[in-house]
Amino acid sequence: KIPSSFINNNNNIQNEEETLMEDYEVTIDQEMLGLTVENVLERTIIRTLLPNGAAIHAGAKIGSLIAKVGNVDTSNLTHFETIDELRQSQRPLKLTLRYISSDILRCAREEMGRLIRGRIDPSLGSGGEDDEMEVQGRK
Repeated sequence: KIPSSFINNNNNIQNEEETLMEDYEVTIDQEMLGLTVENVLERTIIRTLLPNGAAIHAGAKIGSLIAKVGNVDTSNLTHFETIDELRQSQRPLKLTLRYISSDILRCAREEMGRLIRGRIDPSLGSGGEDDEMEVQGRK
Protein backbone atom coordinates (compact mmCIF):
# COMPACT_ATOMS: atom_id res chain seq x y z
CA LYS A 1 0.00 0.00 0.00
CA ILE A 2 1.30 3.44 -0.96
CA PRO A 3 0.35 6.06 1.65
CA SER A 4 -1.56 9.09 0.43
CA SER A 5 1.15 11.37 1.79
CA PHE A 6 3.54 9.92 -0.82
CA ILE A 7 1.19 11.10 -3.55
CA ASN A 8 -0.10 14.25 -1.77
CA ASN A 9 1.43 16.66 0.67
CA ASN A 10 -1.12 15.66 3.27
CA ASN A 11 0.30 16.60 6.64
CA ASN A 12 -2.50 14.88 8.59
CA ILE A 13 -0.70 11.58 9.07
CA GLN A 14 -3.25 8.90 9.90
CA ASN A 15 -1.54 5.56 10.44
CA GLU A 16 1.70 4.10 11.77
CA GLU A 17 3.13 3.39 8.33
CA GLU A 18 2.87 7.06 7.41
CA THR A 19 4.62 8.25 10.58
CA LEU A 20 7.87 7.12 8.95
CA MET A 21 7.39 9.92 6.42
CA GLU A 22 8.43 13.06 8.25
CA ASP A 23 9.29 16.37 6.61
CA TYR A 24 12.63 18.04 7.21
CA GLU A 25 14.31 21.08 5.70
CA VAL A 26 17.75 21.63 4.22
CA THR A 27 19.29 24.81 2.84
CA ILE A 28 21.76 24.64 0.00
CA ASP A 29 23.95 27.66 -0.75
CA GLN A 30 25.79 26.39 -3.80
CA GLU A 31 24.68 26.45 -7.42
CA MET A 32 25.40 22.72 -7.84
CA LEU A 33 23.09 20.80 -5.51
CA GLY A 34 25.18 17.63 -5.45
CA LEU A 35 22.37 15.14 -5.99
CA THR A 36 20.59 13.10 -8.63
CA VAL A 37 16.86 12.47 -8.70
CA GLU A 38 14.45 9.89 -10.06
CA ASN A 39 10.82 9.96 -11.15
CA VAL A 40 8.59 7.69 -9.04
CA LEU A 41 4.90 8.09 -9.87
CA GLU A 42 5.56 11.69 -10.99
CA ARG A 43 7.16 12.55 -7.66
CA THR A 44 10.80 13.59 -7.47
CA ILE A 45 12.93 11.40 -5.18
CA ILE A 46 16.61 11.88 -4.27
CA ARG A 47 18.42 8.89 -5.78
CA THR A 48 22.07 9.69 -5.00
CA LEU A 49 24.07 12.24 -3.06
CA LEU A 50 27.47 13.18 -4.34
CA PRO A 51 30.31 12.75 -1.83
CA ASN A 52 31.25 16.17 -0.47
CA GLY A 53 28.31 17.68 -2.39
CA ALA A 54 26.21 20.55 -1.08
CA ALA A 55 23.10 18.40 -0.47
CA ILE A 56 24.87 15.82 1.70
CA HIS A 57 26.48 18.59 3.76
CA ALA A 58 23.06 20.22 4.20
CA GLY A 59 21.62 16.97 5.59
CA ALA A 60 19.65 15.59 2.62
CA LYS A 61 18.99 11.83 2.65
CA ILE A 62 18.75 9.36 -0.22
CA GLY A 63 15.14 8.26 -0.70
CA SER A 64 13.67 11.62 0.26
CA LEU A 65 10.80 13.08 -1.71
CA ILE A 66 11.19 16.74 -2.65
CA ALA A 67 7.99 18.18 -1.11
CA LYS A 68 8.81 21.88 -1.57
CA VAL A 69 11.36 23.87 -3.53
CA GLY A 70 11.60 27.16 -1.68
CA ASN A 71 7.94 28.05 -1.09
CA VAL A 72 6.68 26.04 -4.09
CA ASP A 73 4.71 22.94 -3.11
CA THR A 74 5.57 20.14 -5.55
CA SER A 75 2.46 18.00 -4.96
CA ASN A 76 0.74 19.44 -8.05
CA LEU A 77 3.87 19.61 -10.20
CA THR A 78 5.12 16.95 -12.57
CA HIS A 79 8.56 15.49 -12.03
CA PHE A 80 9.99 17.67 -14.79
CA GLU A 81 8.32 20.81 -13.42
CA THR A 82 9.97 20.05 -10.07
CA ILE A 83 13.35 19.76 -11.80
CA ASP A 84 12.71 23.12 -13.49
CA GLU A 85 11.98 24.67 -10.07
CA LEU A 86 15.26 23.24 -8.72
CA ARG A 87 17.19 24.69 -11.64
CA GLN A 88 15.52 28.10 -11.69
CA SER A 89 15.43 28.82 -7.96
CA GLN A 90 17.81 31.33 -6.46
CA ARG A 91 20.48 30.20 -4.00
CA PRO A 92 20.50 29.75 -1.09
CA LEU A 93 17.74 27.23 -1.74
CA LYS A 94 15.51 25.84 0.99
CA LEU A 95 14.17 22.36 0.26
CA THR A 96 11.47 20.66 2.26
CA LEU A 97 12.12 16.94 2.00
CA ARG A 98 10.06 13.99 3.16
CA TYR A 99 11.95 10.85 4.07
CA ILE A 100 10.23 7.83 2.51
CA SER A 101 10.84 4.41 4.02
CA SER A 102 12.49 1.89 1.70
CA ASP A 103 9.39 -0.36 1.83
CA ILE A 104 7.06 2.43 0.72
CA LEU A 105 9.49 3.52 -2.00
CA ARG A 106 9.78 -0.08 -3.23
CA CYS A 107 5.97 -0.36 -3.42
CA ALA A 108 5.75 2.93 -5.33
CA ARG A 109 8.42 1.78 -7.81
CA GLU A 110 6.58 -1.54 -8.27
CA GLU A 111 3.32 0.32 -8.90
CA MET A 112 5.07 2.54 -11.44
CA GLY A 113 6.41 -0.60 -13.17
CA ARG A 114 2.89 -2.07 -13.35
CA LEU A 115 1.57 1.17 -14.83
CA ILE A 116 4.37 1.28 -17.41
CA ARG A 117 3.83 -2.33 -18.46
CA GLY A 118 0.12 -1.65 -18.82
CA ARG A 119 0.60 1.04 -21.46
CA ILE A 120 -0.72 0.22 -24.90
CA ASP A 121 1.22 2.72 -26.99
CA PRO A 122 4.98 2.02 -26.75
CA SER A 123 5.73 5.37 -28.40
CA LEU A 124 4.64 7.08 -25.18
CA GLY A 125 7.84 5.91 -23.49
CA SER A 126 8.08 4.64 -19.97
CA GLY A 127 8.54 7.95 -18.19
CA GLY A 128 10.32 6.02 -15.46
CA GLU A 129 13.92 6.48 -16.42
CA ASP A 130 16.17 8.00 -13.83
CA ASP A 131 17.19 11.55 -14.41
CA GLU A 132 20.88 10.99 -13.80
CA MET A 133 21.76 14.63 -13.87
CA GLU A 134 23.39 17.08 -11.63
CA VAL A 135 20.77 19.72 -10.97
CA GLN A 136 22.27 23.16 -11.38
CA GLY A 137 20.44 26.35 -10.61
CA ARG A 138 20.92 30.11 -10.53
CA LYS A 139 23.06 31.95 -8.04
